[in-house]
Order: sequence, then structure tokens, then C-alpha cells
Amino acid sequence: WRQVRQGSHYADLLNVGDRGQAEHMMITLKNLQRHSLWSMASILQLPSRDAAALFKDEQLAFVYVDARHDYCSVHEDLTLFW
Repeated sequence: WRQVRQGSHYADLLNVGDRGQAEHMMITLKNLQRHSLWSMASILQLPSRDAAALFKDEQLAFVYVDARHDYCSVHEDLTLFW
């Protein structure tokens, strides 16, 4: 994970710093525990290209990618996991 400097080329209000990312991660972990979903989840903090390479085609039923929201980045993530 890395925070992208915002400028005229990229502005994302959800792009939070390390503290915000840590808070979001704790909420996610607590929700997984509360709903007994640990056996069905893999949490990876990797670039999408590295994470996608860990799984076989059609191995995943659901993927949540928390990443950049610009068109090129979203297109690349969809291509990697589709």
C-alpha cells in the first residue's frame, strides 16, 4: 500500500494515510471475526498484479480490491482478476 500524492492528475477523497488505512483494516478484521468468515477470506496487502498471480483462474468467487479509482487502474485490476 502507498498513498498517492493528489494533484491535477489524480484526486481521490478516499485516499487516506497510514492511520486511516490501519483503522479500516481493523474494522474489516473485526467484521470477519464477528461473522465467522476467516476460513473463506484472504487479506493481502499487495499490488493487484502480485495478488492475482497467487490464485488460479476461477478459484475466487469474490474479490474486493481497495485501490486507486482512476480508469486505467480499475481497468487493470478487472483484467487481472476477471
